[in-house]
Amino acid sequence: MPSSPFIALETINGIVRNVEGQVSSGDGFFGENFYKFSGDKITDALNKCARAGYEHFDTDVVGEKKIYRLKLKTK
Repeated sequence: MPSSPFIALETINGIVRNVEGQVSSGDGFFGENFYKFSGDKITDALNKCARAGYEHFDTDVVGEKKIYRLKLKTK
C-alpha cells in the first residue's frame, strides 16, 4: 500500500498520540517501510514527513490537542 496523499498527526503537549494515514520511507525489502510516529515529538514527526515529500497546510487546536494536517507535494 503506498503512502496516503493526506495525513493527520494528533498531538497532546507536543507528543504524537494518533496518526491518520501512512507515510512510506521507500525502504525495505519490498520497497514499503512505513514510519511509526506514535510517541515521537512533533518536530521529529514533521521532519520525517518532510523527507517523505509532505508539506504542512493546516493546524487545528482543540484544548491541549493539536492536529497537524499534511499533504503529499505534487510535482
